[in-house]
Formats: sequence, C-alpha cells, structure tokens
Amino acid sequence: VGIITRLQADINKAGFPVKPVLQSLLAQMYWQYYQQNRYRYGQRTKQDGKDIDFRKWDLQTIIDEANRLYALSLQEAVKEQATPVGVLDGVLEGDKETRYLRPTLYDLLVHRAFDFYLSDEAAINKPRLPFTLTDVRLFGDSRTFSCLDIKTTDTLSTLYKGFKYLQQATLFHLEKNDREALADIDIKRLTVLLS
Repeated sequence: VGIITRLQADINKAGFPVKPVLQSLLAQMYWQYYQQNRYRYGQRTKQDGKDIDFRKWDLQTIIDEANRLYALSLQEAVKEQATPVGVLDGVLEGDKETRYLRPTLYDLLVHRAFDFYLSDEAAINKPRLPFTLTDVRLFGDSRTFSCLDIKTTDTLSTLYKGFKYLQQATLFHLEKNDREALADIDIKRLTVLLS
C-alpha cells in the first residue's frame, strides 16, 4: 500500500517522459496484484464508489483502473514516438541487443499495455454482444491491418482497445519504415489471433 501511495504521489509531480512510465508501472502493479490474489475477487460484488484501499476493490474496479492508467500512459503517443527509448538507459534492464525492436518510449509503453489489453483475463466481464476476432482481414498484411475499420458495439472491450493500439503501433512503424519493429508487432498480433 505504501509503494502504491508513493507511486501515485510521484505521478502527480512527474513530467514527461517519467510520468507515462510511472503510470504504466502503477497499472502493472494493480494488474499483478489482481493476478496474485484472483481467488479473493470471486466473491466480491461491484462497489458503489472506489475505496481508497485498492485491496478492497472489486474485479471491475481494478480492471477499470489498470485500463485508465495504461491509456493515460499512451495519451501522448506522438511525443513518445519521437522519444528514443535510450532516455531510460539508466533504469532499463534486459538485453540491449534487442532494443532495436522497441526503439522508442512509445514502443516500450505500448508493449507493456499489450500484456494487459490482449490478455483473456482483462476481458473477464463480457457484454451481450462482445468484441470477437472473427474478421479474416485481421490476419492480413501490416498495411491492410493498420487501415482496417474494426467495428464492434463493445467499444469498452479491453481486447478491442488492444487491437486499436496494435493498429496504431503498426501504422507508426509502417510510416517510419521500421521493418524489425513492425515484424515484432505483427508477431504479437498473430500470436493473439492464433491463441
């Protein structure tokens, strides 16, 4: 609880490029908390208001908050797309040899958001007519996919939002003619479609 409170305070004070990274981290923390404690959420009913203590939230509240924070982390997409991921070299871990697949701050943040939006678990609550992946054009080449008008009545679906972000990221790398990063996104899309 203390870490979450501190992170929320840091987000309120932070500017670009730190703020979207912190928003993405907080969204991930909420989502991981749910995943580690999912057994507790089965008996909870929808709350009237959002309790300050996230440990008391119901499933829809935690999904909504993670969704809101991931969306906020990508709100300045144009600025993030112009910011090389190297600005975070002091804090990034992992293999530096594969960073060319995610060359911008936007790429880092959108791929983090994909882990939430494209998961089955985030789409637990389904409306009467849920968003489905039945259009064969979703399997098309990058250009066809990026221009596809994806229609659904379930515009609040996390999976739908994930595919809109996939389209945005695909279009960004098509315009930059960045084949490796584009291939990375295509693999992500096809993996979701085939699972």
